[in-house]
Amino acid sequence: MCQASCKKSSHMDIRRRFLLLSIITLVGLSATATCLSEEDGPRIVSKALGGQPLSPAGVPVPSFGDTIRYDDGTLTFGLWLPGEDVYWAMRFTPAMDCTLKEAHCAIDIWSGQAPTCTLIVWDDNGGEPGTRVFSTTFTPDTTGLNVIDITSVITYPESTDFWIGYFLQAPAGLDTTLAGADSAVDYNERSGIGVSGVWYTMNDLGGDGDLIIRAFVEYYGHDVGTDSITGLPDTVRPESTYSPVAWVHNYGIHSENFLVECLINPGGYSDTFQVLSLAPAADTECVFKQWTVPPDDSTPYTMCVATLLASDADLSNDTLCKGTYAVNPVIHNAGVDSITSPPDTVWTGMDYSPVAWVHNYGGSSEYFLVICQIDSFGGVVYTDTNQVLNLAPGGDQEVGFTQWTVPPEQGVPYRTCVWTILIGDIDPSNDTLCMLSYAITGVAEELYVRRPRRLLLHTIVPNPFSVSTTIFYEIPVPGRVNVRIYDAAGRLVRTLVDDETSPGNHRTIWDGKGDDGPGVRDGVYFCKLSVGRLESTAKLILIK
Repeated sequence: MCQASCKKSSHMDIRRRFLLLSIITLVGLSATATCLSEEDGPRIVSKALGGQPLSPAGVPVPSFGDTIRYDDGTLTFGLWLPGEDVYWAMRFTPAMDCTLKEAHCAIDIWSGQAPTCTLIVWDDNGGEPGTRVFSTTFTPDTTGLNVIDITSVITYPESTDFWIGYFLQAPAGLDTTLAGADSAVDYNERSGIGVSGVWYTMNDLGGDGDLIIRAFVEYYGHDVGTDSITGLPDTVRPESTYSPVAWVHNYGIHSENFLVECLINPGGYSDTFQVLSLAPAADTECVFKQWTVPPDDSTPYTMCVATLLASDADLSNDTLCKGTYAVNPVIHNAGVDSITSPPDTVWTGMDYSPVAWVHNYGGSSEYFLVICQIDSFGGVVYTDTNQVLNLAPGGDQEVGFTQWTVPPEQGVPYRTCVWTILIGDIDPSNDTLCMLSYAITGVAEELYVRRPRRLLLHTIVPNPFSVSTTIFYEIPVPGRVNVRIYDAAGRLVRTLVDDETSPGNHRTIWDGKGDDGPGVRDGVYFCKLSVGRLESTAKLILIK
């Protein structure tokens, strides 16, 4: 018991302490206290509670995890600091990664009404409570353990300390709230008693036992998850088949058997893969049944893979998703199929119109240049360029070039090469075709003169144009040829050709002017080629 002669204690303080301890004695409680001067700071008062058990009926046992505790299992002492508002706390060190689920604590009410208490979780800060990460209020149950749910998601890595405690106000009148403790101080450095912003250990303040505060955690002992998704590129082709593949990992401490589910939507694809005896820290590959992409073009799909383990302690790493997009790629591929003129034998001094057939092997309509070059293996003797406009996928087109006059030297071999120039062409192997011709001297026979097979407006280059454009055309029969330009309303704008013409490939130029002289306005125009009852029409665009 405190002596009345304690140094520097005020008369009123001595009376208050004497009255409080006298009340304890009157009710037959065993209490001990050490009297300190005001300079010495607060001192814990202990009340013997007889070592009552801590597992009363009615306290639920959670279905998860493990208990971290440092008490000996009996409620032996009730502790308080006379006249002080106090935080009582214990420091916990998890054996492995965990999630905090509940806090258990023992609190005794000596007299009066049970107060409202505040439960608090702190991060550790150098061996004492630091940042508060959770708090909630509760009314203590004095019959045994108080079980308080931790409603926030609080996780701690292995060996990362944290604190759990509660706040008790100083007793008012005859109300006295006691912090529960066991029979001896075995973990002094884990105790924390906070008074006026200062933290003390149990031995600092003369306490008689370790605080009965427990952490109920869920260890990540069972934890599997999806690490990566492979086998599905960022873009897929409609009606093509792919094999979805994923890698899963065992993050836990036990070998695991579990299912892995794969879903791809829209479309309703689903499959599962059975994983057997996956060791801790091990990975395994999961190969699912093939997925055939629906025929719809320009469609997004999502593949999600999830591990299905009933006892999984961490659901956050179970599911992984990957997006892909179905699209038919545009393939650009144009090539030269054949060269039909000049023939393999040419006559010196004769005119020949080189002709080639080109083909669109790609998946979109194409605009591209076609170049014809003739050389004598000692130098280039002829070059011309034509343009193919809007050649449909799978389409062929005959391309004609301006006439070439064979030089007078006989016995000279000539090589005719024709090639396409298409931006983005994926297959250069079919772009170029060459053939040989030999020059001889004599009378040219009709056999060697290539006649066009149809009336055709080959190419208009350039198109659109701003100053002038060249119109290439061929005619299959002799006759009076008309090449005329009409506007969009069908009115005649310009007659470019009106003359008797022999069969073959020809060209003419339109300078963007009308028959009356002045230049015409911007817009869409039509070029009409006619020989007798044969006609061919092409569109031109003038942009100034």
